[in-house]
This record gives sequence, C-alpha cells and structure tokens, in this order.
Amino acid sequence: MHIVLDLNVRPAHAPTRRVPVAKLGRVNEELERLCNEGIITPVTQPTDWLSNILVKEKPNGKLRICIDPSQIINRAIRTAKYTIPTIEEKLPLLTKAKVFTIVDVSEAFHTIVLDEESSLLTTSQGRNGRYCYTRMPFGIASGPEEYQRRQHEFPDGLQGVINIADDICVFGCGNSKGEADLDHDKNLTSLLEKCNKYDLRLSAKKLSLKSPSVTFMGPKITDKGVQPDPAKVDAITKMPMPTDIAGFDTRREKELYLADTLSRAPATYHPSRTRVTEEYEVFRMELAEMDIEPNSATFETMQRIKQETAKDPVLASLCNVITSGWPAERKEAPEQLRQYWSFRDEISIYDGVAYRSHQVIVPSTLREEMLQKIHKAHLGADSSIRRARESLFWPGMQAEIKEKCFSCGLCAQYANERPQEPMKSHTIPTRPWPKISANLFQLNGNNNLVMVDHYSHCDYIELDSLSGNTTANSVIKAMKREFARHGITDELITDNGPQLESHEYLRFAQEYGFTIVKLSPYYSRVNGKAESAVKISKEILKKSRKEDPYLALLEYRNTPQQGHNYSPAQRLMSRRLKDVIPTADHKLTLRQRRQVW
Repeated sequence: MHIVLDLNVRPAHAPTRRVPVAKLGRVNEELERLCNEGIITPVTQPTDWLSNILVKEKPNGKLRICIDPSQIINRAIRTAKYTIPTIEEKLPLLTKAKVFTIVDVSEAFHTIVLDEESSLLTTSQGRNGRYCYTRMPFGIASGPEEYQRRQHEFPDGLQGVINIADDICVFGCGNSKGEADLDHDKNLTSLLEKCNKYDLRLSAKKLSLKSPSVTFMGPKITDKGVQPDPAKVDAITKMPMPTDIAGFDTRREKELYLADTLSRAPATYHPSRTRVTEEYEVFRMELAEMDIEPNSATFETMQRIKQETAKDPVLASLCNVITSGWPAERKEAPEQLRQYWSFRDEISIYDGVAYRSHQVIVPSTLREEMLQKIHKAHLGADSSIRRARESLFWPGMQAEIKEKCFSCGLCAQYANERPQEPMKSHTIPTRPWPKISANLFQLNGNNNLVMVDHYSHCDYIELDSLSGNTTANSVIKAMKREFARHGITDELITDNGPQLESHEYLRFAQEYGFTIVKLSPYYSRVNGKAESAVKISKEILKKSRKEDPYLALLEYRNTPQQGHNYSPAQRLMSRRLKDVIPTADHKLTLRQRRQVW
C-alpha cells in the first residue's frame, strides 16, 4: 500500500508524549512482540514526519499500540473514498440461508503491507527509540477505506460468504437442514483455503461456528429471518430511570438513521423541544440551591428495593395479584401468597415497591442487609423489633430479628442475661444411611462403638465390641463392617476423640468418600443422637447380661418406638426382621419404601 500525501502540508514532529510508568513494562513487551512479528521496525535515519504512540487497553486486558496520527500525519493524507456496504445490502443474499458461521479477522489492518516510503511516514516516538510500521497501522486516515476495498474484493469467487469491515459471515443454503449443512461446509472450506493462501489470520475467540442464529453487524440473523438483537432490546427496555440532568437530556435529530427501511421517518420537530430551554435552565439553577444530598442514600436504597422486588418471584406474584385482585377464598390464592392473606387489604403497590400500610415489604435478597442495619446499634431484640416495625415488613421478620440478636456475640457479651443460643437441628435425610452419628463408650471393662442412623429417627442402632482395643485401626475396622452391610454414608458425625483425629481415620474417610463432621467433646448435647444411642445400648447390655444381648438388640430393632407406627428396622429396611416371636410370612416380606417423615 502507498500512502498519498498532500504536498501543500508541511511535515511536522509531534511533541513527545510520556507513557505511564504503570504500563511501561507491558508497553515494552508489546513493542517487542510487534518487532518480532515484523509489524514494526526500529528507525535510526532522520524522518520528516514523527507521531506519538497511542496505548489503548482492550476489554480482555491486553494492550493495543498504534500511532496517534490525528495531530500530524492525518492532516496531510489524501484518502480514496470507498463506500462501505451496509447490512441492508447484504441481507437479500441470506434469503434461503439456514446455518451460519461468523469469523473475525485478527489484527486486520496489519494484513496490508506498506511500501518503504509510506512506512517512514508512520514513524512514531517510543520510550526506547523510534519505530515505523511495515504494515498499515491503526489510526491512519486512509486505512479504513483501503482495508474495506481489499476486504470487499477478497471474497470474489467464493460462494456463501459476505463481509463488512473485518467481520465475515459464511452461510449455507438449501431446502433442508442437511443440504444447508453441506453447502455451509463447502463454503467455509473454500474461505479457509483462501485465508491460508493470503496469510489472513482469524480470531478463535470471536468464532461462532455453524449456528442457526448469529448476530452480524447489528441485527440477529436466523434461519427464520432477521430479528432485533435481544441484548440491544434489553438495554432499552431495562434502562433505569434517569436520575440527573444528563439522563434527561435529548437531542433533536432530522432522521431516525438507526431504524430499518420500513420504519425510517423524519422525526417530528417541536420548537419547544430545544436541548435546554430557558425555563429548564431556571429550574436547574433553583434545584442546585436545594439541599437534597442527605436523601440520596435513601433514594438509592429504594431503587434497589424496586429492582429486587421485580426479581423476587413471590413479590412479583404479589404485585400481580394486587393489580388484578385477590381471589374470594384463601385456598384459591397461590400457595406462596397465603402468608399475606390475613392483611391483604393493607397491601398496596407504589412505583414498583410493595407496602403493608406504611411499611416497605422487603424482598428476600435484601432481608439480610436490612437485618444488619436494624441491628447496627445492638439495642437488643425488643428495641430492634420496635424500630423495624416503623418502616419495614416481611413474613417472619420478628423471629429473624430475635435470632439475629440472640446469636450476636457482642450483644451476648454485654447483655445482663445471657440466654442460650437457639438450637439448630440437623437436616432430615431423605434416604437411609446418608447421615450417621457415632460414639465410643465403655461398659464393664469392654469398649464398644455405637452407630445410629438419622433417617430412621433415632433408632436403628449398630453395636460393635472393640475387644478392649480403642485404636484408630479397630474403630475403622468396625466402621468398615457396617459400611459393607448398609453402604457408605455421606456424613459421619463424631466428637473429637483421638482415634477420630488420626491420619489413619482421615485417610479412611478420604478413601471411602464420606464427610467428617466434628462436634464439641465438652457439650454432649450437640451430638444428642449418638448420646441417646449410647444410653439405649447400655441399657440393653446391662439388662441382657445373663442372656443373649444380640437377641435383645434384635427385639429392640423390631419394636415400634413411642409415637411411631413402624419399627427402626421397618424404617431403615422396609421390612420386619425375623426373631423368636412367631410372625406370619406376609409380615416379613419387603414392602415398598415410603417417606418416614
């Protein structure tokens, strides 16, 4: 490529522009890369023109270095005008297209080689000397037209290929999807062969391969036609309400130049709609005299509540019901809204925010933040509840505030009375043997390991004698026997005994793939399931000391516990176990498992 200059413009040198120290290392690395790839080369001879380098950071964090010709060389460059095609000119070619691929030319301008004379015109000043481009740099005035001309000529002879700027769209046509795929693959292969021939590099990150719909130069192109880009539509429909003068500012245009050909029309002009009218300027000056800064935080909070209310499925449904009207009976209301039934007449909607009387109904995503603000002064549960009722509401708010206050370490430290922390129950499993509590105990000089399943509601117990040995190996061996019988658990809850802190036990848990849950050894109530199983096991062993303890354990497993219709064996195994008590055969058959809770 040869750059043509206007000889009436005198050559000039731009004043040196310094590179920020924070970017200096990355700039030097990029300059070295460009030199190694032959895109730029050092200059030692005198040159008539000298520009500065311009450093831009890409969205991916990498740097783009180009010359800044706007001050110097662009004033002298003569451009050969070339009309860039529009997407409207290309769309008729896609009438029968069913599959598309989008490729992007990598460093497009650098594919055009400059002659020696033009190369010296691009000389720019870097930190370590002067450089000139051997290939067309970004920013040259004649660059876009020259590149577009060459890019427009590039697909000549190719079928199913259109391009605008550095974006190329490959498409396949046919009466069926199969025909379109074959046509697309043939067209794409031809394009890649030509790119390889002319050493044209494509960007892998921007590749959209063989898709039924793509976004190309604005609109979304699909196998069913042209559609608006959903991202651009969302940007318009979800645009927040303006909160400052710049947001309300408008400009009068003569034509809706961004509209398509069917909707393009002159914009209606109203003489009163000037950019800033005299009356508006007076209002702006009056507004500037008003002290409205203290309310800005409240305004932002209400905006967030409004946004989160729209996202909250329960509150969004509540707003719809309030707008359309509540049903006649409570049972006809959606299940998630029945908690609002008793005070439904107090609920209203204003500017996208739900209110109960004067109280703002807080969306679920902001409730934790509101709890933090309510509890900021650490005034205690009663005072915090009274303060919250002044402004806020959500179902269960009072209970959550109490829990927040009672679990606060600072409040507990300075409280006159220090109540116990609220009990937190274990989650209830939905299948047998996923969560096991285990404990060691000693009786009559014998060491025993007891394991109890949480699914069967306290009560299916496995008891193993450790024969006086409580090492980690003996405990692991007993656990392996139970896992071989019932399967491997998901969680094993124990205290912090030395056997359960050993490397062997940790390696055993990792090998078998279960999670160790450790509880405090000084607060036995935390592991109440295992403590209850220890108590039951001791009673069985004591009372059957002169008899067979295994038969006693079998009878315990077959006996329904108080408040339950099924025995521990039935809840765990879905069947009764045969024991010494005569039982009909059909009572011992396996029954379909039902949820025990």
